[in-house]
Amino acid sequence: MNIIKDIGEYLEAQGVGTVGTNIFLSGMPDDAPADCIAIRETGGVTPDAYIPTAEPTIQVMVRASAYATGAAKVDSVVSKLHQKANATLMVGGYYFRFILLLGEPGHLGRDEQGSEMFVANFRAKVNR
Repeated sequence: MNIIKDIGEYLEAQGVGTVGTNIFLSGMPDDAPADCIAIRETGGVTPDAYIPTAEPTIQVMVRASAYATGAAKVDSVVSKLHQKANATLMVGGYYFRFILLLGEPGHLGRDEQGSEMFVANFRAKVNR
């Protein structure tokens, strides 16, 4: 599944950033800017045996040069994704029955370059 592509493009359409510039799919490249987002698939829960759906989990990591900037960016991502339901985020993409935040976003501290790191985890249910 490549639902992270749909989520990345949706966040871009919502003005959160630009895929390939400051929104990255699966991880942050070495040459990524100091302020950026990475969206990763992190597994999921057991699918329903009778309904053709999948329930992947997604992690959004935010890196920022300042704490306030990172906190605001992760809150923006949460406001765009949490409780999103019964929607196709992008034309031709997956149909999301729901996207839910799994706990509050967290501050992970600073990375090796001194940037602030934040994380938010989501669970989705999509049609196969």
